[in-house]
Formats: sequence, C-alpha cells, structure tokens
Amino acid sequence: MERNGLNHQKMTSEQRKLFKELYESGRLNTLDEHTRIAKKALKAGGASDNMIDNLIQESLSNLSRQGVTQPTRIPWYSK
Repeated sequence: MERNGLNHQKMTSEQRKLFKELYESGRLNTLDEHTRIAKKALKAGGASDNMIDNLIQESLSNLSRQGVTQPTRIPWYSK
C-alpha cells in the first residue's frame, strides 16, 4: 500500500468513523452504504478517483460472483 502512496491507517480511521455514523443513524445497512463508505475511506487514504472506481468495481463483481447482495453486519458495530 505504501508503495502505491496509500495510507492504510487513514483508510481504517475513516471507515470506523463512517460505520459508526451509519450505525448511529438508523439508516438501513445496505450495499450502497458500504460502497459509499469504501469510496470515502479509499479517498481518505490517498487513492485516486480512477483507482477507487477500479477497486470498487472489482469488489462489487467479486461479491456478485459469490451471491452476496446485502451486508449482514456493520463492521465494528454489530455482531
């Protein structure tokens, strides 16, 4: 990650903040919410818009191949 100019700690901090906000908001725990959070976390860690788009597309394709349509929990905040 460092070789690509990315800061994992900043990404994780942003994820934790945004997942906490989602948990406390009462909004539905959806794949769209997780995707929104992933984009913001990647951006916070230094990823370019092109890199973000590619990573998100790869991730969503991978989830689709596995049959995943919705998240089952909010990381760090639900069991």
